[in-house]
Amino acid sequence: MKNIFITLLSLFVIFSACKKDDKNTPNAENPTVHFHHPSSSDMPAPGDTVSIEAHATDNNHIQRIRVIITPENTNMFPDFVSYDLYPFNPTTDYHLDTFFVANLHSGTMSNYTIDIEAYDEQNNMGSASVTFHVMDSGNGTCSTCGGTDCGCDPNTCQCSMGNCSCSGG
Repeated sequence: MKNIFITLLSLFVIFSACKKDDKNTPNAENPTVHFHHPSSSDMPAPGDTVSIEAHATDNNHIQRIRVIITPENTNMFPDFVSYDLYPFNPTTDYHLDTFFVANLHSGTMSNYTIDIEAYDEQNNMGSASVTFHVMDSGNGTCSTCGGTDCGCDPNTCQCSMGNCSCSGG
């Protein structure tokens, strides 16, 4: 009886020690990122606040989100902005909701690209990006349009999609 007990106890210890450890199993699956806002068809004006909304998911925990904002116009300072966000509690489902100001001078335009990178516990990375155009709409009047002097009286200049025209007056 004592031998049976020792044999069963030994088998229990052996099989318990061989249990699969999911935490150490490599995870090759990258997180996924989807933009909700802005979209490529958005055209905010210089000085506008641009909302950034994105969603990151992963079969493992999202550990870090990197946001990179790059304007095409390299005469601006800084020429890009990058920052990391760390979820308070690592999660498999992360909603990003932040913003930035399209910091351009009035009468100028630039494409902006926003890249969102999501990293999981094992540093796998998934990303998404969106490019959109920031330009001065002119609101019916302008002295420059797309950085070009229109040569019009500011009250008769019409700026549309970077092209200016002078209306009567």
